[in-house]
Amino acid sequence: MDFLKKLFSRKPEEVSLNHIELKDFFEECAKDSLKDEIRAIKDILKKAKDAKISLKEKLETLEKAELMNKNIPEREIHIMEGNRTTYISKMYSFIENTKLPEQEFAAIEVFCENFQKELVLLNADTGKGYFILKNFFDKDMANIASSIKDIETCVKELKSILNEDKITSYRKIVAKIRELNESSIKKETLDDELKRLDDEIKSTDAKKSNYETKLKNLKEGEEFQIHLRMETDKKELLDGIEKLNSRLNNMIKPLDKEIKKISHDTGDKLLSKYLDEPLNTLIEDKDSTILKSIDAIRQNVESDNDLKEKQKEKLLSYISEFKRETTEQIKKEYNELISHKTMVEELLSRSSMVMDTKELEYQIEHVTEKLKRLKHEYHEKKNLLDKLKIDDKAGDLEQEISVFTQKKISINF
Repeated sequence: MDFLKKLFSRKPEEVSLNHIELKDFFEECAKDSLKDEIRAIKDILKKAKDAKISLKEKLETLEKAELMNKNIPEREIHIMEGNRTTYISKMYSFIENTKLPEQEFAAIEVFCENFQKELVLLNADTGKGYFILKNFFDKDMANIASSIKDIETCVKELKSILNEDKITSYRKIVAKIRELNESSIKKETLDDELKRLDDEIKSTDAKKSNYETKLKNLKEGEEFQIHLRMETDKKELLDGIEKLNSRLNNMIKPLDKEIKKISHDTGDKLLSKYLDEPLNTLIEDKDSTILKSIDAIRQNVESDNDLKEKQKEKLLSYISEFKRETTEQIKKEYNELISHKTMVEELLSRSSMVMDTKELEYQIEHVTEKLKRLKHEYHEKKNLLDKLKIDDKAGDLEQEISVFTQKKISINF
């Protein structure tokens, strides 16, 4: 009793394997476990080989067979000969297309499937010829059919063995080992790519931080602040010029109709430009054409008896704003603003702040985009790695191989 207890309580052998060694280890264990099935397959393949040899011999016999009845009409003999030649040719093609496999389960499965397809095609191609030849060589045709039946029986026996639980389990494990090894190779590649991407992300992130620090220091520096003040000065100067333009435009606008008329009457193109570009035209107007025209407009208004008194007063009020002192003052202010603006622009043109700032902003934008792209690629590779589920596959294999080999298997990488 103690002996039996020890026998049944014996712990299974523990085997730790690298995944690369797994296939060879399992194949070696399977040889002993499947020795009966392997021997049976070997015997069946031998029978199938003998059946094919026998089939060839019977085809040779058919090819040489002579008619026992010499009184058959010539036409029927001609039909028979044609069908015999075609039938034998088709049979040899069938034999060539159904070469026996090695003793490897996957190859045997492919052979069995191919044999059934070829047999269906053979029956379709030779059915008519078979029945014609049977009328002339009944025994020979029966012998050929018997050999084909023998091969078909072997194929059925092979399929029956392949469908046994032990063989099915073996093939499933072999397929899973192959899948695990393929996944392991993919994992190594993905690990390398993830390491490269992680290093590149860190490097790029460091560059971005460096550029951002440089830009921050640049913008906080005294030189940049001076640059900003000059930019503000330039804007204020442009606003001042625009105000002068608006002021002059407000003086001209109420007299728009009168200026157009006098411009048309005199053909003075410079005068008409005052309506669109008052300030620029004033600077261009060296001969003070506008003042002469305004004086002419004043005389026309004063002498126009058709104008109502209030309308006349209103026009004369607008005209009175046009004084040489006013236009000269506008010109003076404009020239001062332009002079100051030119000086500021000259100083700004000498400053490298804009170029330096834009360069750093471009670099930050560039590395930010690169960082985004790298992180996206890293995320995709990580998802692919997670989908491989190496640990789950290894765990399943450990259990299935342990059951098959009666050994406690652990797989490592």
